[in-house]
Amino acid sequence: MNEQARLLLSAYRPGGSDANDPAFAEALALAQRDPQLRAWLEDSQHFDRAISERLRVAGIPFSDVQVS
Repeated sequence: MNEQARLLLSAYRPGGSDANDPAFAEALALAQRDPQLRAWLEDSQHFDRAISERLRVAGIPFSDVQVS
């Protein structure tokens, strides 16, 4: 798996402005060709969606979430 692409994709926001960034486009294209990277990206996005949903259900406003 390409670790540089993985690092970049760990910050990827689907549906956001990242989709227009050439670096993300290249990493996403690589993920389509690399089965391990594709599986990692799918798992990572699934996890992010699950956490976002739990925060939404709990009624925690995003502005109150601190990133360390």
